Amino acid sequence: MENKKEVHNNQQLVDLFNNGDVKDCIVACRLALDEDTANPVANNLLGSSLAKNRLFKEAIFHLTYAVKLNLKNPTYLFNLALAQFESGDTDSAISTYLKALEINHKICAVHYSLAKAYRVKGAPDKAIEHYEKAIKIDKTYWKAYFELGKLFSSLGEMDSAIELYKRLLEVDKKSAKGWGKLGHCYSTASHLEEALASYKQQVKIEPNNALAIHNIGVSLWKLNRINDAIDYYQRALKINPNYDDAYNHLGIAYMANKDSKRGIKSFKKCLAINAKNKGALFNYANALKAEKKWGAAINNYRKAIAIDENYDAAYVNLAVALNAINKEEEAYGFAKKAVEINPLRKEALCNIGNYFLNKCELDKALKYYHKAKEIDPSYVGALWNESIIHLLKGDFARGWELYKCRMKKEEFDTIRARMSGETWAGEPLDGKTILLHHEQGIGDTFQFIRYAKLVVDMGAKVFLDCPKSIATLLESAPGVSRAYSKVEDFPNYDYNCPLLDLPGIFKTTLSSIPNAVPYLSVGQDLSPWLTLDKNKINIGIVWAGNPNHAKDAIRSCGFKLCEELFGVNEKAMFYSLQVGEAAQDLQFTAELGLHIEDLSEVLTNFRVTASVIEKLDLVITVDTSVAHLAGALGKPVWTLLQYSPDWRWMMDRNDTPWYPTMRLFRQPAKDDWDSVFKDVSKALCNDPLNQAR
Repeated sequence: MENKKEVHNNQQLVDLFNNGDVKDCIVACRLALDEDTANPVANNLLGSSLAKNRLFKEAIFHLTYAVKLNLKNPTYLFNLALAQFESGDTDSAISTYLKALEINHKICAVHYSLAKAYRVKGAPDKAIEHYEKAIKIDKTYWKAYFELGKLFSSLGEMDSAIELYKRLLEVDKKSAKGWGKLGHCYSTASHLEEALASYKQQVKIEPNNALAIHNIGVSLWKLNRINDAIDYYQRALKINPNYDDAYNHLGIAYMANKDSKRGIKSFKKCLAINAKNKGALFNYANALKAEKKWGAAINNYRKAIAIDENYDAAYVNLAVALNAINKEEEAYGFAKKAVEINPLRKEALCNIGNYFLNKCELDKALKYYHKAKEIDPSYVGALWNESIIHLLKGDFARGWELYKCRMKKEEFDTIRARMSGETWAGEPLDGKTILLHHEQGIGDTFQFIRYAKLVVDMGAKVFLDCPKSIATLLESAPGVSRAYSKVEDFPNYDYNCPLLDLPGIFKTTLSSIPNAVPYLSVGQDLSPWLTLDKNKINIGIVWAGNPNHAKDAIRSCGFKLCEELFGVNEKAMFYSLQVGEAAQDLQFTAELGLHIEDLSEVLTNFRVTASVIEKLDLVITVDTSVAHLAGALGKPVWTLLQYSPDWRWMMDRNDTPWYPTMRLFRQPAKDDWDSVFKDVSKALCNDPLNQAR
């Protein structure tokens, strides 16, 4: 170090400080103060240097002394305020900044720093005032533009933030951070093309900025350019292989492309990098939920909630997953928790409504669906569920109108993709052609194909879009000219119409349901191998529906319960119409001495099943397609219903206006199949054929 006399020179102290030689500056200032404790320059520079080393107590002591020695020096006041602010004493800092401005109100850095202090203090209006004063003093002071833009953004004033960042970029067109912030504000304001352009400008300046490249991907995703988004997420990951959020968003994009294998793989990679990425845990759980891996999905939702106990979206979907495995009470608790966290969480309100719907408390359910609609009048989940309530109550006028919303649901994407051209809404049809579309389950199509005749009666020619497995059978329905299963085979037509729109279009009420049966037929004997004993009561039976149905767990009853029916009436002869994996339940019936004939191997399609049903005296079935098929064939059918029934069976009745030959057996309480089978046994003990209608 130079000799004492030289070091003690104030200019040399200033040079040490300005050169960033903090350690040497502290030593030199202490030496200077040993000679003259009242040296204001040495006190100021020592205090500022100590503050840089976060030794705030001693720093503030020397800075305060420097101010005392020279009360009119705004720089000393400014440095004292900086130290006070960094030490956490925001109130004192604000007071000191204001004193500096009383001496000289044109110091840009003081206004800027005071604005930051006001922002920390929670006084955004004051902060805005001083950021703007800093900019007015120096129109090139880019830090003030930057911070004021951040403040406007945090306040949700995106237009103002965008304007600030534009002005910043006029000052410095190569500010990568400025382009990034502008892109963020555009994205938040849903100006997606502008956001994309801004992020691309940022990447031009910083071509290896993984965050900016990732943000381009997010913008492309929001623009529904999913494959382009995937490309940019992958580019970001090449630059930064440990970028967990990029893997998370890559997974989301793959899931949107129906590529669950890659989606799940991406979520797993994200979580391998950062096991506490709550978004990835949530999205991974959603992917598992989509594959009906309920246990794993529930586990990951719980992990996400453990990280963030206020993660309302995770509570909502956890409730959905728990409902799927029949844990309704626990699901209800989590749905309520989601609403406590976020009263505007419409999905949770719908979940609570579903809880009451499943308990058959329809008015309570409706209350929650209405609350969800108050938040978002166009929310399909609430509209759909409200339609179910009205249909269950037999209020078809309101029910059909709301039921139209179903076509906006994600699960109807495939049907919408098969529809092109104009959708029929009741216009005159004389001389027109119309293509009706199967849209939900096979049973729904069996039920509503009856409306084809009404369409024909309006003067139209009717074609049908439906699965190949039922096409030929449905061509037997009055009014159906031909059924198609491939889009490329569709004929020319004037109108489309989803099949379940027809009841609403025809303003169907309870008293006007077109229920003449049979309206389906086979036309020939497709089961010549089946010879029935006419002295017996020949009964077909089905105990399980489609295992992929969302409510299969509560709709299907299992074969074990059916066993008690086999010895009830000695005249009864049972034939299994069960197909699929559930048919394997019959493999030990002979050993158990149960008399039932297994037809599963010969029931190769619905026409064969229909041919068998036409020969039977009675069909006993859970709520599945066979119930509708038997009803459409005009055969006596007993349908066994869960406590909370599908809307078409309505409430509290043992018949249905849809099928005059059908009798309904309802659970009196949730999961109470025992009572149902006791009622069926009693009916079989008497004269089942006379009771079938």
